[in-house]
Amino acid sequence: MKKLLLVSDIYPDDITEGRHLRVNNLARELCKYFDCIFVGLKEKRSKIDIKPDTAFLETIFLGLSPFKERRFSRHFRLTNAHYLERTWPDFFKQSLSSINELVDNYKADCLINFDPGLAEIFVPVGIPRIQDITDSDTLTLERVLSNRGTRGSFRNRASVQLNLTRQLRRECSLVRDYDCITTISSADRKRFLEIAGVRSDKVEVIPNGVQLPPRMDISTNVAEITRSLVFWGNLEFPPNWTAIRYFISEIFLPYLSEADIDFFIAGGGETGFIKDLFDHPRIHYLGFQKDLLQFCVDKAVMVNPMIEGTGLKNKVLESMAMGIPVVSTSMGVEAIQGDTNRHFLVADDKYQFAEEILSLINDKKKRERISTNALNLVREKYSWNVVGKLYKERIDGLLDTLDYKYGSC
Repeated sequence: MKKLLLVSDIYPDDITEGRHLRVNNLARELCKYFDCIFVGLKEKRSKIDIKPDTAFLETIFLGLSPFKERRFSRHFRLTNAHYLERTWPDFFKQSLSSINELVDNYKADCLINFDPGLAEIFVPVGIPRIQDITDSDTLTLERVLSNRGTRGSFRNRASVQLNLTRQLRRECSLVRDYDCITTISSADRKRFLEIAGVRSDKVEVIPNGVQLPPRMDISTNVAEITRSLVFWGNLEFPPNWTAIRYFISEIFLPYLSEADIDFFIAGGGETGFIKDLFDHPRIHYLGFQKDLLQFCVDKAVMVNPMIEGTGLKNKVLESMAMGIPVVSTSMGVEAIQGDTNRHFLVADDKYQFAEEILSLINDKKKRERISTNALNLVREKYSWNVVGKLYKERIDGLLDTLDYKYGSC
């Protein structure tokens, strides 16, 4: 059986963080097909609670960290491609040395890095390397600049533009330097191919998945719903709080607040960016909800009014898996391989967004139709079992293409 080194900064056990959900579930699936050694580069815990069905061959925590002050010269860089090496050279060398030692000790066949922030460390490693980049930072930053326009201070806009320039060069280097890039949407894949100018088969879309709840009778479930909307996510994540601010200010208050509809918001993180919007009798912020299924059981519609960001939104898959119909902007579902008016409703116009919500609130049969179609789509394409098989096939294809055997280089 082939051996994989699965590398990240720490063990992915924070269920409130999207990247952790992806890494945790993908690792569990890959363990079905490969001998997997998980390496937490910065993890300092000696013992960790690991799911019993995640059968790692071994779990290794290196406990490395950039323990010295950062070099001042980092401020004058034009690219982030060599940020770690130039800022913390000792950390860079120690990390690379430790990974090379693990490759030798375990006779590893392939390395998969799940933390783009560490990617430059593994470029010199002498086995096939896959970099999992969930979202393109450059595409996200371009959308931030486009959405916010001239709003905000000149200093903030200049900072975003400088970061965009640095990230463009970094992403270009990563795509060229790694043997394979996996990402979660066709929009992100297109961006990576455009900026790096590499062959099309070097970047592969491996979507996020979702843990399917027990089978539900959609018609029974939606019959018990209330006139309510729901949104959840990490509220410190800019695409989430900008979405909530946009929805409340531009859609809910002008068009829905007098329609006997309540809006429920769940999620951890700092709410300072949007806290001023919660002072309304129909708007309810309830913090992080550990049992999302129970929290959403009586909600009529999940809203996903994304106006910034990229990638595949876990909240959309989770809502579809729970049988809750979704109304979204086109940006919010661009990564879902589904159809408008069949698996979800889409509106980029503010008034039309409100109208789509009302059409679901007031039409039980329409809710049932959209919910049933969406649940079937998730079962077919977005269970973690299906996603894991896609990743397994990509790894097999890469190793076959490179005709790699340990020690043959």
